[in-house]
Amino acid sequence: MFIFTNALRYFIFTEEAYGAYFWPRVNWVFPHVVCVIIALLAGPFQFSNRLRAKYLKWHKRSRYLYLIAILFGAIAGIGLSLTSQVNLTYKFGLFFLAIAWLLNSGMALICILKRKIEQYREWMIRSYVVTFAFVFFRLFADIFTTMKLLKEQTSMALLVGHVGLFPFYLQKLFYSIKEH
Repeated sequence: MFIFTNALRYFIFTEEAYGAYFWPRVNWVFPHVVCVIIALLAGPFQFSNRLRAKYLKWHKRSRYLYLIAILFGAIAGIGLSLTSQVNLTYKFGLFFLAIAWLLNSGMALICILKRKIEQYREWMIRSYVVTFAFVFFRLFADIFTTMKLLKEQTSMALLVGHVGLFPFYLQKLFYSIKEH
């Protein structure tokens, strides 16, 4: 749903589609959006035991597709954060979210290359959670903006910090329930 409501407009290369804020940064936005879409779609193939057993070749290929998408998506995310005109807090939030994306995905790659499957799965889950952090931010930002709860850029920066952690809380909750 997020892809259809927020991302597809970036496949129309006009200032009207991108908006005045993102249009000058189209060279960062477009690759970031494409890579996020690839990561969001390839990620589930890493977590389903049924899909992995039935489509082992696709599972292995999608792993590298996912990790390459993260690499380029995070680089574009860093470019977006460095060229953001919001404020320093917002820039730092986006910058370190991209760094977290790279580090978690990099650790997953290292683990799979060393054939440490269980650690690989744990790092991939963390990486996928980071992938969803900004999706949750955009979702809540849209809701709060529609409800007129965000009135200034500082509020948006704080939202990045708090809502971006929401997927991590869900992950911890899931593991707590699974262990009991």
